[in-house]
Amino acid sequence: MVAVGFVTMLVWDSLFPDRRDTVVLGTLPVPERTIVAARLAAVLTFVGIFAVAINVPATLLFATAAGGYGTPLHFVRYLLGHLTSTSAAGLLAFLAIAALQTMMATALPRRLFRACSAAAQLAFVVLLIEWLVFSPGLLRRLVSVDPAVTSQPSCGRTGSSG
Repeated sequence: MVAVGFVTMLVWDSLFPDRRDTVVLGTLPVPERTIVAARLAAVLTFVGIFAVAINVPATLLFATAAGGYGTPLHFVRYLLGHLTSTSAAGLLAFLAIAALQTMMATALPRRLFRACSAAAQLAFVVLLIEWLVFSPGLLRRLVSVDPAVTSQPSCGRTGSSG
C-alpha cells in the first residue's frame, strides 16, 4: 500500500487534464468526458500493474512458506489469495488518494485547489514515510495487548482440557 501510495503521489498531477491537455485535445471532436475517462483508465492501469508487480516477490515468498509443504493446490491458493489481497490494498490506497483529490477539485476554487493540492500531497508523503517507519512496531504492540493475535499458542497451553 505504501509503495502504491508513493506512486500515486508521483502521478498526482496526471489525474486531471491540465492546460496543455486542453489546448492539444480541446480541438479534437472528442467529448471531454471521454478524455477524462481515458486519462483515468491509463493512470489506473499503470497503478494496477505497479501494484501487482511490486507484490509478486512477497507473494511468491509467502506462498512458498505457507503452502509449499502441502499440495500444489495449497500453493496456488496462497499465491492467488496473497496477490489478490495485497494488490487490492494498493488499489485501495490509490483510489482513496484520488477520491480526496477529486473532492478537493470539486469543492475548492482553482487557485485554492492548487495550494491545497500541494499541501495535501506533502501531507500524504509525510504520512506514508511515517507509516513505513512506525508500522513494524505495530504488530508487537498488538501482540502485547492480545496474545491471540499470533497463530502460535502460548507456552503451557496444550489445547486439551484437563
